[in-house]
Amino acid sequence: MRYVRPMRDPVAFSSAQLPIEHFDERFSQDNLAFWVPLLIECAQIQPGHRVLDVGCGTGGFARAIAKTASAAVTGVDYSERFIAFARELPAPQQGTVEWKVGSAEAQPVEDNSFDRVLLSLVLHQLQHPELAVAEAFRALNAGGKVVVRTIAPEDVANRVPERFVPAMAAADAERMPPLDAIERWLQEAGFTVTGRRRVLHNKKLRLADEERQLLIEAHSRYTFVSAAEVDSGLRLMRKDAKANGADWVDPRPTYFIAASKTASTDLEAGPSYQGIQHHRWRPGNSPLPLCHRVVPHSRTHCHCRLKDLSYLGDECSYILANLHQLISQSPAGPGVLTARLTRVAISSGAGRWDFS
Repeated sequence: MRYVRPMRDPVAFSSAQLPIEHFDERFSQDNLAFWVPLLIECAQIQPGHRVLDVGCGTGGFARAIAKTASAAVTGVDYSERFIAFARELPAPQQGTVEWKVGSAEAQPVEDNSFDRVLLSLVLHQLQHPELAVAEAFRALNAGGKVVVRTIAPEDVANRVPERFVPAMAAADAERMPPLDAIERWLQEAGFTVTGRRRVLHNKKLRLADEERQLLIEAHSRYTFVSAAEVDSGLRLMRKDAKANGADWVDPRPTYFIAASKTASTDLEAGPSYQGIQHHRWRPGNSPLPLCHRVVPHSRTHCHCRLKDLSYLGDECSYILANLHQLISQSPAGPGVLTARLTRVAISSGAGRWDFS
């Protein structure tokens, strides 16, 4: 399934819009007991591993992983409120945690500084999820692993409360990237995809909890859902709960996609284009030597297609010189230019080309 960027800005109704206490409820003991062992297993987290939890929220998974696996976990979230809350909580009894405020699309960490990266229910909340995947590759050392936890778009409408609120279901399905798209982003970033796993939580539900959560979600971030549809959803929810009684369960199907950053290999010297010595990139390489400089005038993420240099997203100005001709003549062929500050990554089917 092809990924189509959602019409509605996913950031506008991301989890960061929620009250802190409501968000932190997703790290209940029940949820931690179910999801943390799966994250540790899928990522193969070992004692002493340096783990980056991207989009960590209030840090429930980060603390639990540090404690359970005796790992050194760094949690990154762009919500200053969530990180402030996480810092006030007690440190885990085993392992360590560190908290950073930052974007998943421009992670505030050094290159090759982690053994594992977790992207748990975060890609659908980003304007440019492929950048978060590329940043995970940059942050990992050779041989490191990334795990993406996500929900397939086709599964959204059967979840609670979405199954009772069509507008909410439609918005969430639109912003969930297809599994094939995620795997393609991983491969384009240089990862080798090693597995895809579907898990059913089969969570038992309590009507009072689900009613309260629907009202908070609708008020805090799904403000485009009408009051009439929320009321209708509550009526349908109560009817469904009554019909199922003690067996009222939400399967909540969730996917784990695992990928590895292969060991580094030497750079192959490439031909010279427009007088600029180039190198051929192979998966596992660190960023290439200085080849060309691209200078954005603002600290913002932009994309442009090399074939016409038409901009997508916020406007930026770049010093492009002969970059278009350089790439069009390269073995990789025309691709997509992704620029952040003075780093440029060019992705195509032939691999990833980095210029700094």
